[in-house]
Amino acid sequence: MRDRLIQYGDLSPLLPAFPRLEEFRIRGASNLSFGRLSHAKLRSFAIESGGLPEALLGELWKAKLPKLEHLELWLGSANYGGITEPAPLEPLLSGKLFKKLKSLGLRNCEVADAIAKAVAASPLLERLEALDLSLGNLTEAGAEALLVSPAVRKLKKLDVHHHYISPVFVKHLEALPLEVDVSEACKAAVHTYGEHTYVDRYIVVSE
Repeated sequence: MRDRLIQYGDLSPLLPAFPRLEEFRIRGASNLSFGRLSHAKLRSFAIESGGLPEALLGELWKAKLPKLEHLELWLGSANYGGITEPAPLEPLLSGKLFKKLKSLGLRNCEVADAIAKAVAASPLLERLEALDLSLGNLTEAGAEALLVSPAVRKLKKLDVHHHYISPVFVKHLEALPLEVDVSEACKAAVHTYGEHTYVDRYIVVSE
């Protein structure tokens, strides 16, 4: 998927034109805008992206979606406009938005460990049934934050497939009293250039 080849512009008239719509999913985020988003029936909302801009997240936090139960955001890479820290997610993680939200996906993230730590400590997690942090570069640092969070143990499902978590921590996650997907374990790519060694962990979609 190449986000930059998908140019949307202002989609603010789209959702209001379908007042009975319950599920919305879109691929790509370049120049995407929803304006003052408001929809009375929407239960599921998803954006698949190689880099989800902070400005677009800001629009979502102002949205009026009283029946929203599932939110799925592919956060992507900073090289393609994605966020570099959890701070832009704070309005969501505060638990003050989308009161009926039961399922949250913060997927395909280049800073998955930082996101996992923020989610694990968030008030929002207390009322979720499903958490999806898959398709990113999650390591044992993020896994450990999930393991020590009491709220994680109250979930019905945790999905972290496509990850870079060590086998020891994979076993710990599998032992949690809920459905856990820890499939697609990946190995970091190690590159040496002269005296410098670089370790790369790739997300699934970045361009």
